[in-house]
Amino acid sequence: MKNNLSFPSPIMTKKAFAACSGLREEQIRGQIARGYLPVKYIGRLVLINVARLTKDCLEESEKSK
Repeated sequence: MKNNLSFPSPIMTKKAFAACSGLREEQIRGQIARGYLPVKYIGRLVLINVARLTKDCLEESEKSK
């Protein structure tokens, strides 16, 4: 089965990810601290790795079938 997914960028700021997901930035920071969200560090900037999160979710979905 081929999955066609579209998202604006493979990485997002915490603020952009919060807006897309409906979560508060504080919740996003907590999930990052606990290792629940994959991140990419560019200098001091912390970005959510949306591409990796999507891949992990798709793989998990395939396992549960």
